[in-house]
Amino acid sequence: MIMTAVSVLAAACCAAVAVWNIVQRGKLEQQLVNTYDALSRKERECEAFEESVHDIGKQYERAYADYYEANNRVFELECELKATRNELDEARQRTEAVQNALKEVQNIWNYVGNADGQQEVS
Repeated sequence: MIMTAVSVLAAACCAAVAVWNIVQRGKLEQQLVNTYDALSRKERECEAFEESVHDIGKQYERAYADYYEANNRVFELECELKATRNELDEARQRTEAVQNALKEVQNIWNYVGNADGQQEVS
């Protein structure tokens, strides 16, 4: 009878260990599933981050191209402005020369008029 009780007890212990192992295995399997789910989420987050980095890189390239184009346009405008200022200075000089010539002509006419006995024209 003691042998039977020991056998029954041993069988019960084996069954308990087997049930405990099954429960532990189920818990471990659930932890593994949870880990895979977390890993999958992290992989999706990394892919989204990589896409964001790629998009930011594209935006940077476009912004740099726009900056480069704008910088070139500023340089072109500065050159045009310098040329226009030079033209303006030349036009001022020509205008001044014409005004001086007109004054000389006026002076000559005034002198010629005075030489003939006419009054000075102002």
